[in-house]
Amino acid sequence: MNWKSIATVAWWEFIQKVKTKAFILSMILSPVIMGVFSVLPILLTSVSVEEPKKILILDKQQSIGRLAKPMVDSITYSGGEKKFDVTVKAIDPKQQLNIATYQQALLREEYVGMIVIPSNVYSSKKMDYHSQHVGNARELEEITEIFDAIIQDSLLTFYGMKKTAFKDINKGINLSTIKVQKDGSSESGSFLVEFASVYGTIFIILLMVSFSGQQLVRSLLDEKTNRIIEILLSSVTPMELMTGKLLGLGGLGLIQASFWLIFAWLGATFSQVEVSVFASIHLIFLYAMLGYFLFASIMIGLGSLATTEQEAQTMTGYIMMLATVPFILMFVIIENPGGTISKVCSYIPFLTPAVMSARIAILMPHWSEIVLSVLVLIASIFGCLWISAKLFTVGMLTYGKRISFSQARTIIINKSEV
Repeated sequence: MNWKSIATVAWWEFIQKVKTKAFILSMILSPVIMGVFSVLPILLTSVSVEEPKKILILDKQQSIGRLAKPMVDSITYSGGEKKFDVTVKAIDPKQQLNIATYQQALLREEYVGMIVIPSNVYSSKKMDYHSQHVGNARELEEITEIFDAIIQDSLLTFYGMKKTAFKDINKGINLSTIKVQKDGSSESGSFLVEFASVYGTIFIILLMVSFSGQQLVRSLLDEKTNRIIEILLSSVTPMELMTGKLLGLGGLGLIQASFWLIFAWLGATFSQVEVSVFASIHLIFLYAMLGYFLFASIMIGLGSLATTEQEAQTMTGYIMMLATVPFILMFVIIENPGGTISKVCSYIPFLTPAVMSARIAILMPHWSEIVLSVLVLIASIFGCLWISAKLFTVGMLTYGKRISFSQARTIIINKSEV
């Protein structure tokens, strides 16, 4: 192979794509949109601009009001602001409650919710909440905690126990998690930080493979449709053209991944969260690039066989499904990064980039695992390139007909024309 020709093709592919408005906008807007969609829901749930919600309490206790009154006092001004407008109605426990009558009030939207306090609430610790909408988990949890506290205080008074003593006994342990590094240093850690590190590394690799891989297949299809490929192949060999395209678009993906990483670092710095993954970013970059070359070498072979945009999207779609498999394994990796499943998946080529990057983000594997997984990836890339080169040579010059699976197999084995 002529590496000068490969460098020329790679530079041409890189410079043509990096100057486009689509690439610049996607590089800038993608992290901004992800950041907005991550932060905006939290801001919206924390800001309350609604009027107090009307709640009806049906009290069926023998001693009417013993629980409902403190409930009203606690729930009305929850968190320092008036969130609820509570109405209490005493119900004779000896009479059967016609619940349908009160449910009609809910349907008429006179109340957003209705709480039924049974007569045996202290022994059963059970209440019923009726509403047309029961999806506000935070609000229901808040109401439940208020009920728990009131019932607990009532029982403490009944049994003659001091509330302060019980609170000291019942006080939970505040467990601080400290992550110890292999170099002897330590830092505070948490599940959210570990989850964000794993999710972020897998997501960046997926975006890089998705964006650069689809750009690669689209470029092939355009050149094939416009017959430009015939002119290109008159100057370079199919292998040189294929390798140059892989390198050029790989550099494009590297720039995009670097920009996203800077955005993530700025986000972590702004939120004052220490993320140890940045100390091993060089290894994650290595796996990201190898992952791109692996998936792109498969895409370029299959993409050369496509005759329409729809066929190309279908082919790349199936390949991208393989790239999303690590998301299924995410919690397994977080819980046990050095476990058997994590180690086995580290040597399955299409899982290796994301799984090893996730393991590095949580707990640095032994150097032998890193070396072996890199060798597996490199061997897989060369194997896929060898197969794709055969498909590329024939597929890019085949017009007007689809190459079947049996014909593709024949090309790979015998490198024959179709």
